Parts: sequence; C-alpha cells; structure tokens
Amino acid sequence: MRRSLTCAALTLSLLSACSTSPVPAPSAARPATLVTVPVTPTTTDADLARRYGGTVEARTATFAVIGNPTAAPLAASGLKAERNERRVSVPDSETHASGDKIWATGITAWASGDKIWATSLRNFGEHIGNGWDGNRFTVFPQNSQEFLAIGVRDAQLSSRYHGDPVIAVIDGPMDTAHPALSESLVNSNNWYDFASDDASPTVTGASGTGAAYGHATAVAGVALQVAPKSRILPVQVLAEDGSGYVLDLVQGIIWAADHGADVLNLSVGTDTDSPALRSALDYAQSRGVEIAAAAGNSGAAQLDYPAAYLAATGSGVAVGSVTAQGQPSSFSATGPRMLFAPGEGLRSLYPAGREASWSGTSFSTPIAAAALAMQLSESGTPANHYARLFSLGTAITPAHSDWKSLDLHNLLD
Repeated sequence: MRRSLTCAALTLSLLSACSTSPVPAPSAARPATLVTVPVTPTTTDADLARRYGGTVEARTATFAVIGNPTAAPLAASGLKAERNERRVSVPDSETHASGDKIWATGITAWASGDKIWATSLRNFGEHIGNGWDGNRFTVFPQNSQEFLAIGVRDAQLSSRYHGDPVIAVIDGPMDTAHPALSESLVNSNNWYDFASDDASPTVTGASGTGAAYGHATAVAGVALQVAPKSRILPVQVLAEDGSGYVLDLVQGIIWAADHGADVLNLSVGTDTDSPALRSALDYAQSRGVEIAAAAGNSGAAQLDYPAAYLAATGSGVAVGSVTAQGQPSSFSATGPRMLFAPGEGLRSLYPAGREASWSGTSFSTPIAAAALAMQLSESGTPANHYARLFSLGTAITPAHSDWKSLDLHNLLD
C-alpha cells in the first residue's frame, strides 16, 4: 500500500517517556518497511533486534517502530509490516492552478505593514488590546471579517487569557528568521528536521521553490494571530517539495511531545492509515498534548490521516475549512465529528519577511490549534478541551449535526 505525507493546502525511542532521552541514530537510508511493536521500559534495542531483525527507528516506553523487520518473526507474531514510501500527494491541479496565484500576488514587504508591534507577533501578544480597532483586526485587516465571526477578538481580550503554551508546527521548512516570528519561537535546542536529519528545520530554497515552500511559516503566522501569547516549536517532516515519509512524521510527533509541546498542529496528511502514526498520536495524547489535524483538500467525504483517526477516536480535532460566509469550502474534505474554521484567503506570513494570502484546510487547522492553546489558560484535560470546542460550536448544516463551526466568543468565560 502507498503511504503519502503531504502539506494539506489547496492554494497552495525515538524517545522514551523521559524528555531527555536521546534520539536513535537515523538509518543511512529510510527503511522500506516498518512494524510497530509494544515494548516495556526494560526492553532494549538489542532485544528488539534479536526478535524482529531490522533497526529501531523510533521508540517510547510503550512502543517501538522497527525498520526493515525480518519476515519470519512478523508472521510468527501475527504482525504485518507497513510500507514507508515517499509520495507527493498535493494534486497538481491545486499546486499549479492555485499556488502560483497565492505566491505571486499580494506579497508585500513586512516592514510596510501596520506598526502595532516593533517586529514580532509576540509583541502583539504582550499588547493585545492594540490588535483591534473596533471591528478591524489591525494586525492583518484582511482577516477581520473571519476573525470577528468566530469570536477571536472576544477570546483575545478576555481577562482569563494568559499563559505561555507551546504549539508545535509539524510541517515543512519554516522561515525561522522571519521578523514576525523572532520572539515567538522556542529555544532552537528543541527544533529538529527529520526530513534532513539535522537540527535546522529552516527554509533554504529560493523563493517559491517547492510545494511546501512558505507553508509552515504561514501556518505559524495564523496560529500566532489567534493565540499570540503562544510559542512555536518548529519540527520539519516534509522536504520543500512537499513530500515526506510516515516515519518522519511519527518521529516528529514523538519529538514534539517530548520537547515541550502543549499542542500539535498537523497541517499535513497521509492517504492511508498507519499503525506507527496511530501509536505516535496515542503517545502524544498520553503526555497530555492536544492535537489538531487538517481534514485535507480532496473535497471528498473522506478525511486524510491523521485527521480521520482523531475524528474516529476523539483523541484530537479534525479541522475543515469554511468560507467567509461560514459554509464548507468546496475543497474541504469531510467526515464525522469535525470542526470547521475559516480557510479561504487568509492573510499570513511568507518567507523573507513578507506576507501573502493562503487558502486550504492547512490554514483552518492552526486556528483550531490556537483555540486549544488558549484553553490551556483554564484547567482541564485534552478531552475536556475538545468537548468544549464542540459544545461551543454550532452545526453548519442541518444534515450534519457533528460538523461544528468553531466559535470562540465564550471560550474563556
């Protein structure tokens, strides 16, 4: 079966339970097959090698992912390996027909924008009352209608909004030098790039190169517009061409959970279920990390993974896109129990200190992730916070009572 890990954009152990545990050395090449097996804290890598062959590619105190396991012990244990292929699955029609428009128009120098902060969105977070001039969102006025409609202003101006939560943007390369992000990133000791196996999840290509170019930067910018007191943890799992391996995503999720993330933003997706990915999501959940994942942009009644898994299990939120009028976007994938947030023509960051307009469920997702981060001002478990987001939302179509439009008006009341 094919596995494809992609940016979900239309327009466009590894570690044990201890956060200080080392990352297993990556294989010289990505393994062709993976198997996920249960372990205990006393299970050693040598034990696993003797039993399954192959190499330990990721592990926690409860499970391990073995690369290129030997067939005979899998059969004896009743286990089945999954493929770890790399595929770009952003449809050409989306990337080419819409991506050029997004990236070629409306890009302006960041320095020419509103001066409500000195250089960064973090500064906006510290002086949040200046972010609104009546019904106008002065940070990015183009987002005013959408943000007012879902109650962003009310949540931001609530006296109960405080704290310093960390949102892990598990995505492609990010422009970590963007002046708008300069004061909102966690210490670089916690960053990692699993696509290149180094500690620099940063944009390196020329402007406009690759399906993922600018994607993570824009996702981080949307999250910080909604929850500006948050910190961003960049974790790269996609190359700039928009492709990646399931193993890299699994490693990125575990890494983020063990390096201070409070919320995972997964504006990425795969078209096929994965036992390794399920195990990584369960691990993050067990550490109290909250998760939002993009529904995908197929327009079909089938969610991408991991959104499909989160919707089915209630262990996170699957996020679709709505228009400015609050109706499901034509490109948004759909499935059971979903949250919907604005995802068309949102203004956000673009590499090299610029800004641009973006569309896709990738950009609805950080709005939901930011709402989860804001709720961390209040006590409660991840399950409590998911339930509250659904309870505050309103059904967007009579036929689907489990499709809720995100509503932050009373989020912190």
